[in-house]
Amino acid sequence: MAETVKINEELLTRVRSVIKKEKIRYRSARQFVDIAVLDLLEKEENQVKKIKSVL
Repeated sequence: MAETVKINEELLTRVRSVIKKEKIRYRSARQFVDIAVLDLLEKEENQVKKIKSVL
C-alpha cells in the first residue's frame, strides 16, 4: 500500500512538471498520464522479474 502511494506521488510529480513545462492541452495531458502510468508499471514489472530471477 505504501509503495503504491509512493508510485502515485512520483507519477503526479512527473505529470505536473511536464504539464507545466510543456503547457499541454487537456487531451494531450491525459495521454501523457496514460503513457507515464504504463511506463511506471513496466519498470515495476521489470523489477519484480529481476527479484524473481535472483530468488
